[in-house]
Amino acid sequence: MSSWGYTYTLPPAQDYSRMDSIMQVARSALRTENDNIYSIGSIANTIYIASGNSVDDAYTNLGVLASFTVEVYGSGFVAPVSSILPLGREIYNGVYSVSDYLINSK
Repeated sequence: MSSWGYTYTLPPAQDYSRMDSIMQVARSALRTENDNIYSIGSIANTIYIASGNSVDDAYTNLGVLASFTVEVYGSGFVAPVSSILPLGREIYNGVYSVSDYLINSK
């Protein structure tokens, strides 16, 4: 999920367009491991208003466009032990793919 968790308004269009492209890459990579489909969008529009988060701070105060957070797939706050490794591989795929995309898309 992208920044601006404190408001339902999206970041400026040119920034959000790039953020969306990066989130699309992440979602595709995350799905390859366990076939889980992650929702993407700003934090507020995807889950709930979350003021004071580090994603907003990195984007707003430091200019880090590729500042995201992930809510790991599942139905509760704590994943069952049997899901830890599959979810870890899933998240690794997402982080690796986004890193590769960012390095090679300049």
